[in-house]
Amino acid sequence: MRSETFITVVLVVKNQTERLIVYLDKLSPYLDERYNDYEIVIIDQKSTDNIENKLLEPLSIYQSIRHIRLSQEVSSDIALAAGIENAIGDFVVNLNIESDNIKLVQFLVEKGLTGNDIVICVSKKVTSFLYKELRGLSTWLLQSIGYSLPNNSTGTFCFSRRAVNAITESGRFYCKLHMRIANIGYPLYAFNSDNYITSPQKKNIISGIKETLHHMIFNSTKPLRWMSFLGVMGSLLAMLFSIYSLIVHFLNDQVASGWTTTILFMSSLFAILFIMLSFFGEYLARLLNDRSEHKEYNVVYEHNSSVMLNENRSNVSFSSIDGKQDNSQKAITNRLLYYQVPKYEQSFTFPKKYDYCVAVFVINEGEKLHKQLQRMQKSNLCVDIVIADGGSTDGSTNTQTLKSLGVNTLLVKKEDGKLGSQMRIAFSWAMENGYKGVIAIDGNNKDSVENINDFVEKLELGYDHIQGSRFIPGGKAINTPTSRILGLKLLHVPMMRLASGFKYTDTTNGFRAYSKELLVANDMAVFRNVFTSYEFHYYLAIEAAKQGYMCLEIPVTRTYPKGKVPTKISPIKGNLGVIKILFETCMGKHSL
Repeated sequence: MRSETFITVVLVVKNQTERLIVYLDKLSPYLDERYNDYEIVIIDQKSTDNIENKLLEPLSIYQSIRHIRLSQEVSSDIALAAGIENAIGDFVVNLNIESDNIKLVQFLVEKGLTGNDIVICVSKKVTSFLYKELRGLSTWLLQSIGYSLPNNSTGTFCFSRRAVNAITESGRFYCKLHMRIANIGYPLYAFNSDNYITSPQKKNIISGIKETLHHMIFNSTKPLRWMSFLGVMGSLLAMLFSIYSLIVHFLNDQVASGWTTTILFMSSLFAILFIMLSFFGEYLARLLNDRSEHKEYNVVYEHNSSVMLNENRSNVSFSSIDGKQDNSQKAITNRLLYYQVPKYEQSFTFPKKYDYCVAVFVINEGEKLHKQLQRMQKSNLCVDIVIADGGSTDGSTNTQTLKSLGVNTLLVKKEDGKLGSQMRIAFSWAMENGYKGVIAIDGNNKDSVENINDFVEKLELGYDHIQGSRFIPGGKAINTPTSRILGLKLLHVPMMRLASGFKYTDTTNGFRAYSKELLVANDMAVFRNVFTSYEFHYYLAIEAAKQGYMCLEIPVTRTYPKGKVPTKISPIKGNLGVIKILFETCMGKHSL
C-alpha cells in the first residue's frame, strides 16, 4: 500500500543530463510505487549540455517533475537552499545523482516519521586518510562556533516540513544554511549510508580547509574576536620589545647588535597584521553582502511534467480488494525497453502467498530435486516455490509429485537455451505476478535452503543483489573440488572484482537474490536474448555493482557429494566455454 506522506526529492545538477535521465528512470517509478504524492525538484546550475531539450522526454513520461533553472552557478549551499525553498512536500530529501542509491529516500523518510526532523547521511567512504588524521583540529574549531553537524556527512539530508519552515524563516538563510540546520533545536539523526552510496567524492585536506573557513566566517563572529585577541597580544609584545630596546640602549651603545632580532620581530608583526587584515576583509565582504539587496539566486524558468496525475484517484476506497493488480504488473513490464522472454509453458500454478518467490532451476535432477524440496518443506520458508525446468525427461518434474512437495508453480522452457533462458523465464513470470524479489537456487540439493529466509530479510532491507558466499564468516564449502576452488580464487573472483568494482568472494555460486527494482530497470536490461547461459549470472553481478545498486554477500553452505563430482559441464570444451563467457562478460560484451 502506498504511503500518504508527501515527499519532495531535490536533485542539484550541473552538466550531468545523461546521468540525470538514467537516475530519473529509476527514481520516478520507485517513488510512484511507494507514495501517492511526491515531486522531484531538479535545481539546474545553468547547465550547458542541452538539458532543456533532453529533459522534454522524461517530462512527458513521468509525472511531478519540476525543472528549475538558475541564472548562474551558485555554491552547493545556495543550490540546496533553492531546492528546499521551492519544495512543498511533508518531507524533503536531497540526493546526489552520482553516488546516492534511490532507496535512501524510503529509509530516510522512515527515520523522519519516527520523530527525527533532520536526518543526515554519514559515511566512512567520504573521508580520505589524511583528512581523517587532521580533522580533529577542524572539528574543534567548528564546535567552538556552535557547528555540530557530523564531519563525515555525505551532504544528503531529509527534513520534515517544520524543520524546513524553521530553516527558511529567515530572509537570509543561504550562507548560514548548515549552521541553521545544526541549531534550530529539532531532533537530529545521523544515518549510516555506507551501504547506500557508490563511489562518493571524498573530502580531502584542501576541501576540508575551505569548508572549515567557510563555516567559521559565515556563521560566527568568534574568529573576529580571536583576531582582536591576536592583535592585543602583538601590541603587548611590541611594548615588551620597546622596553627591552630602551634597557639595551642604556646598558650598551652598540645598537647594531639587536638589528637581526628587530627584523625578525617586525616580520612577525607584519604577518600577524596581514592575517588580521585578511579576516577583516572577509567580514567586510560578509557585511556588504548582507546589506546588498540582490537575491542569492535567480530562476530563469521552471518546466513541469506534462503527465497528468491519476484522475481516477479518490480519497475514499469503495473496495477492499484491488482487482487491477495483474494489469498494473503488466504495465511495469510494458515500460521496459527490452522484454525478450523465451517461450515457456506454465504447467500449473497456485495463488500467490508471499511477496517473494524462490526460483529453482532444474534439468534432469532426479531424486536430488525431491530431497531438496523435502528440506524446503521443513524449513518454514516465507517464499513461494517456483520450478523453472529446462526440459527434464527423467520424470523428476511430475506435476503431482511437485504439488505434493509444496511447489507453487511449474514453468517449462519450450525454446533452445540454457540457464540464462530459464532465469529470464522465471524472473519475467515473477515480475508479471507481482513479486517484490526472486531468490535463485539450483535444484541439485547442494545449497543450504535454510538460508532462503536470510535472502528475503536482506531484500526487505532494500538490497538489490544478494550473493551467497561460502568464503565469508559463517559460510561453509564442504567437499568442494580443489580444481574449482583454484579456478574460483585465481581466475573467477579477481576478474569479477576488477569488472564490477565490488569485493565478491564467491562469484560461481548460483545461490543469489534479486530485487524487483533491479530486474525491471532499463539500465540493467536483463530481459534480452543475449542471455542464454552462464553469462547472465556474471552480467547481473557485474552490472548491479557498476550501476550503483545495493549489493551484499551473505554466508551460505554448499555441499558436494563425496567421490566423483556430478556435473553438466564437460571437462575441456565445457570449461573453456565457461572461461570464454567469463572473459567476454567482464570485458563488457553485454553491457548497454
